[in-house]
Amino acid sequence: MSDVLDAYPCCRHNPPLILAVDDEPCISRVVEIKLRRHEFDVLRAASGEEGLEKFIEHRPDVLITDVNMPGMSGIELCARCEDFREDSPFLTIVLTSQLDLDTQTWLAQSPHRKFLSKPFSLREVLRLVEEYATGGTAGREIPVSHNQGAGR
Repeated sequence: MSDVLDAYPCCRHNPPLILAVDDEPCISRVVEIKLRRHEFDVLRAASGEEGLEKFIEHRPDVLITDVNMPGMSGIELCARCEDFREDSPFLTIVLTSQLDLDTQTWLAQSPHRKFLSKPFSLREVLRLVEEYATGGTAGREIPVSHNQGAGR
């Protein structure tokens, strides 16, 4: 196996494919720019419905989603994507500015779901993606981070 393939043992795609879903285009765009600078492939979606379509079509290695979106919420998107986890493992990074008790409970139900509070650190997004892609956190829980925008 080549060194390039060995670099991403937890990913189906090389380079790893990231899907960023947020109804605020500026959020998904800055995530895209940061991850592309580090040679990840990135798809963007502006709604939960569009995100689900792209998820089913492309089966990304990492799903980054907002929770509160019109129409299909990030929680519903994640629930629908879970149906594909066995065949296509992936990490979910959830971004939200409103963390109520129900959302906290939902986040705690899966070690494959990580949370970053808005405003979030792009460095922290990159760290989570890189750790997952290189196998550093495969199958293990990643500590939940509550950064408040440091290192943007």
